[in-house]
Amino acid sequence: MAWVKDRLSFFSSAPVYVAWRFFYGEINHESSFRAETARLVQAERPRLKERLKALGIRVFPSEANYLFLKTELPLYEELLKRGILIRDCSNYPGLRKGFYRIAVKRREENERLLEQIRGIIESQGGKVHEGN
Repeated sequence: MAWVKDRLSFFSSAPVYVAWRFFYGEINHESSFRAETARLVQAERPRLKERLKALGIRVFPSEANYLFLKTELPLYEELLKRGILIRDCSNYPGLRKGFYRIAVKRREENERLLEQIRGIIESQGGKVHEGN
């Protein structure tokens, strides 16, 4: 709330400040951005989860904008070589190598991730059984 006090010194009252933010699009833009992001994550999360599971990767339940997964594939290292950064969770208390966290992004970004994971599976001598 400190930022409100700083800005309120310029304005005569809180309602005037809120009206100013709305007039200049600050409030509407923030709200629509959050709503659009939530809609995107809700649409893409189950789709990405099912596609990863079809590749043989264990995906844990999630309501967030990321998925937590477990696999024996060296995803962090291999995806980094391909220009994709994911979170290696092996340093989390109680976890070990093979636990990762990936962000749920736009469909085209998720497709690129899935394509690269398929490539990693094939390069490790595995077969991709996903039906797409």
